[in-house]
Formats: sequence, C-alpha cells, structure tokens
Amino acid sequence: MRRMCLGVALLIVGGVACSSKDAGTTVASSTSRTPVVTPAPSSPAPTPSAAALTCKEAKAVDLSSDDPFTITVDHFQFTPDCFIASAEAAIAIENNADINHTFSIDGTLVNAPLRAHHTYKHSGGGGFLTPGTAYPFHCSIHPQMTGTWFVV
Repeated sequence: MRRMCLGVALLIVGGVACSSKDAGTTVASSTSRTPVVTPAPSSPAPTPSAAALTCKEAKAVDLSSDDPFTITVDHFQFTPDCFIASAEAAIAIENNADINHTFSIDGTLVNAPLRAHHTYKHSGGGGFLTPGTAYPFHCSIHPQMTGTWFVV
C-alpha cells in the first residue's frame, strides 16, 4: 500500500511538472528550501518519414507549373510529400482527415492550421522561401507527418 501511495504521489508531482507553461520548471532541492530552476525541455525535432528521407529533387512530383498547387492530408500523411513548386504560386492544402493538422515549414514562421475537412489557401509569394532551396515540412501536432518542398 505504501508503494502504491508513493507511486501515485510521484505521478501527481510529475504531472504537475510536465504541465507547467513556464519557461522553466521549479524543483525543490532535497538539501535546501531554495528552489532550483532548470530549463524546460525543448520540443524534439520532427522525425522524418521514410518518404522524406528518400526525397530527392530528381524523384519529386513536379508541381512547378500549377498555380495554385494542391497538397492533400489524409491517413496521417501529406500527398505529395516530396514535390517541386514555385515560391510565388498559390497553395491549397486540403485536409481530408477527421482531425486537425498543421503545415509547418522548418526554418520559417509558417505554421498553418489545417482544420478537419477544410482547405487552407495561401495566395503565394511573400518572399520568405528561397528558390533553389529544399524546405522540410511537417505537422506540428503529428511530427511523424513530414515531407520536403523543393522551391523553384
């Protein structure tokens, strides 16, 4: 019984520490009453999918003549997840799933919310993507959903 109570207490303390929205977590020292502040753990980088790891520009789906070009989300994947498209073209991302996702481009501030059964549209341009560059992208809610955009 004592072990069970200790286990529950640890779960409660761990749950409180993990749910903190502060930049750091306060931990009481065992030898002092002065709190010790440790940095909050950073979010892990998305793990690239097998398709993203094998994505090469020569094998990418060419959407460079499409304006707008369309990406779909279904079954926890982007289709296509390896493509070539213009930075100036408009983009439409159709979320055919029953749950929300995001379209986040690594190294940029792009983190578009994709509501279930809705289409996100962006008029294109903006100058934030550099032609000749490959941009990995992912869903920030489901980091196993990844892909690569080769910008022309």
